[in-house]
Amino acid sequence: MEWNIIATVRPGAGHERQLLGALAQFGRFRATAFRDVCIGRVEDVGTFLQALRLAAEAHKPWTTRLGRIIPVETISLLTRDIRSRYRFVQSR
Repeated sequence: MEWNIIATVRPGAGHERQLLGALAQFGRFRATAFRDVCIGRVEDVGTFLQALRLAAEAHKPWTTRLGRIIPVETISLLTRDIRSRYRFVQSR
């Protein structure tokens, strides 16, 4: 899954499961190998953030399980030269 959201979960028994269940209404989310860190993909990040704000203002219980939401933009840091060198090393 290509992801564009990182969500941290406030520590607590069952919090991750509850938060993932609630976030499913906005897109595809899953747990990661890191404790209390989930990733997800939403269609429109701005709309998603607005929906989270409205849910928090409406005091939806699941919003208390949410630590932080971090929108992610894909950035390619490899130049063509580095990519070609990497392919060379990989083919050895």
